[in-house]
Amino acid sequence: MPSQLYELERVAPDSDYTLNGVFLTHAHIGHYTGLMFFGFESMDANNLPVYECQGWPSICLVMAPGNQLVSMENIVLQVMQADRIEDFNHIKVTPHLVPHRDEYSETVGYRIQGPNRAALFIPDINKWEIWDRNIVDEIRRLTSLCGCVFLQR
Repeated sequence: MPSQLYELERVAPDSDYTLNGVFLTHAHIGHYTGLMFFGFESMDANNLPVYECQGWPSICLVMAPGNQLVSMENIVLQVMQADRIEDFNHIKVTPHLVPHRDEYSETVGYRIQGPNRAALFIPDINKWEIWDRNIVDEIRRLTSLCGCVFLQR
């Protein structure tokens, strides 16, 4: 994690681009295990806000080593509500529930609205057709669509 933060500082030295928080999308292994690098054995973060949606089981509070991040105050869990806009000074972030395998937690994507641009980050979704939103309409309101693609052979 220190090398990623160094790279961020190198390409965007303005203090507006420091890491001020982490947004969790869902409780699948590749989507939350990076939190461990904020622990005392690695970066030793100090009260870094970690935003999760209301339906999360607060994995960090229940399981080791994640609960150590909370008890040692490396991270502070902040609960967001789906479809409720959170204002973070220069940007607004809105979590939206998306249909995905929800065996451990709900899955959310985030709409990120800046002063001039907007992006939608959808980490995983089963089918666009079963989402309660029309993806075409959502894209029309954006500057960027961020997502992941997995190829199956």
